[in-house]
Amino acid sequence: MPLSFSDLPPEIILSIADFLDYQSEINALSQCGHSLYELLNPVFYSNDARFTNSYALRWAAWRGVEAMALKALQFLEPRTKPENKVLALAALYGHGNLVDLFCKLGLDLEKNEAGLDEFA
Repeated sequence: MPLSFSDLPPEIILSIADFLDYQSEINALSQCGHSLYELLNPVFYSNDARFTNSYALRWAAWRGVEAMALKALQFLEPRTKPENKVLALAALYGHGNLVDLFCKLGLDLEKNEAGLDEFA
């Protein structure tokens, strides 16, 4: 019986993921099956926090996806506070649940250090 990609040892799959150039590629691969999702989703968020200054958190604030915001927050460096832009995005698009979450983290709209052009 032929071996499927998801039957490869996790170490091999993680090694392959290291060669992918874009977050979208890791995300696409993680959506090919439950076991791939479980294995690669932490890689996606870890890379996102390290290389894109947590674009996933900004996207979640813009779209109102609380589960994604919580996951992205888990992968921020310890003692790193998200940028105030995420609070502004959540407020602008009416996502009260995320506004509450970000306020509890100590974010402040008065200190919005960057514009919102990225998601306008």
